[in-house]
Amino acid sequence: MNGNADRALVVGYGSIGARHSHVLRAEGLDVAILSRRGRAASMPADVEVFGDLGKACAEWAPQYIVLAAETAAHYPLLEGLSKLGFAGTVLVEKPLFETRRPLPINNFRHCYVAYQLRFHPVIRKVRDLLGDRPIDAISAYVSQHLADWRPGRDWRATYSAQADGGGVIRDLSHELDYIMWMAGPWERVTALIGGRGDLAIDAPADAALLFTTQRCPAVSVRLGYLDRPASRWLLAQSSGRTIAADLIASTVTVNGVAEFLPSDKDLPIREMHRAALTEDSGGQLCSADDGMNVCALIDAAARAACDQRWVVA
Repeated sequence: MNGNADRALVVGYGSIGARHSHVLRAEGLDVAILSRRGRAASMPADVEVFGDLGKACAEWAPQYIVLAAETAAHYPLLEGLSKLGFAGTVLVEKPLFETRRPLPINNFRHCYVAYQLRFHPVIRKVRDLLGDRPIDAISAYVSQHLADWRPGRDWRATYSAQADGGGVIRDLSHELDYIMWMAGPWERVTALIGGRGDLAIDAPADAALLFTTQRCPAVSVRLGYLDRPASRWLLAQSSGRTIAADLIASTVTVNGVAEFLPSDKDLPIREMHRAALTEDSGGQLCSADDGMNVCALIDAAARAACDQRWVVA
């Protein structure tokens, strides 16, 4: 299927789909939206809206497609694109799938997963500091009260709150991806997953993972829906240095000496799209294989929590 390199199609128009659309339009691309709900009042008046994937591909002819629908829809959408003969680049919102599975047989030019924190200046700085040095330990923490995620919406009715949505461990899997990007693939994991706090939701609101990776013998990660205000930080010990990173304050501190790294809300997602469109990421883009490894870690952590044991990769 031939397409127009200046045209993008964003599939799904929830909060993240709207953000992808906004950033791509700001980058000068012509963006169309595929939404099963049709045109929403919040959509730009000049944007083309489709309700069918085949029609969108045939009439809009994009060469770049962003899948920002709910996680359970990712595989059917990729399968649909494959059957349509789509041969451009696909970017899939994280996590890639609700469980680990191979991609459908396809002719995609590239398939990436939208773990855009790899492009955050703080995460890039920490990865550069770690380099190929031995890593003694890594700890990461991220939590924000779910009611504060999407102002004006009932958090209990969102995809994040549903048991089949996967809960906090899938919603906040950025930490799992960037840690493996820094420290290599996971090797074994145990976990505690559960809790609802004051949220009255079906999905787990708290997860604590302890795992090892190829280059780090001790990784601890805490993911939550409960903090006010939001927190997101990383701590690593390597070669006699303590590296402390705060993604909200946008600082990296090495042995007590702090550096501020300017950023803005859209910078990581903007840089990710630029890399995908120019095919020049310097290894920063999350590949489909990397995305599947995150899915495997999530699956293993869920089994470990259920069985109260360690699970080996």
